[in-house]
Amino acid sequence: MKSAYSMRRVIVSYAVAMLLSSAMCAEESIPVDPITGEALAQSIPEAAAELRAADELLERARYADALVAYIALIEKYPESKESLLAFEGIQRADKAVTCDTTQVGSVVDELAVELPSLSQLSSSFARYNVCAFYFLRGNFLKKAGRPDEAKSWYVNCCEGVQESMRDALNSPYQMSFAGLYMAAAARVHWDRGRQGASDLADFAASLPACVSKWSSHYVLADYYLHEGANREMAERHLAAMLAPEQYAP
Repeated sequence: MKSAYSMRRVIVSYAVAMLLSSAMCAEESIPVDPITGEALAQSIPEAAAELRAADELLERARYADALVAYIALIEKYPESKESLLAFEGIQRADKAVTCDTTQVGSVVDELAVELPSLSQLSSSFARYNVCAFYFLRGNFLKKAGRPDEAKSWYVNCCEGVQESMRDALNSPYQMSFAGLYMAAAARVHWDRGRQGASDLADFAASLPACVSKWSSHYVLADYYLHEGANREMAERHLAAMLAPEQYAP
């Protein structure tokens, strides 16, 4: 059970992360109203047109094409209102594909060919969605009884996450990247995340002070408070989260 002391540290640390994200990552973050918490992103006519086209593809059950279109929109207009709506479209497409078991395999195979590589993307938001696909493809292959192929996609996910975390050290999406890394690493090693946690800690130690480093400690603290069941390690990462040299350049 988490102590009140540990929870206070988590809450304070999370507040620090939000402040850092807004102060250090303005070039890619979407402004949020401090009172309502609603996004203040502006609508862009060109993005709206692309969103309508992607939505039409989804309505016609052209799932792979729709997903590629949504990610392309996010890459081109990462700070727009439409990028948030595109992410909602990705979630709707994922749900539709999951429910339509006759199409899952073909959609996953199409996406493996049609999705852009990480090197073609500059938006962390778009990169996250591609890395998430690597993870989901691994899950599909595992369920299909192809564990060796699944493992290669989990490895791709881990490598893609680390590449993205290095390329955009102060992106506000790093918290999501670090969590995705742990989920994929747990499936690479099938050890409830132990090796992944060790590798993520080494990765964090190699980084300069930045949001990627802080986010890694955050995810590791959460891991050791739960699946890892190691209070000493959890406290160590919580302490690192509160140390300014971990995130303040």
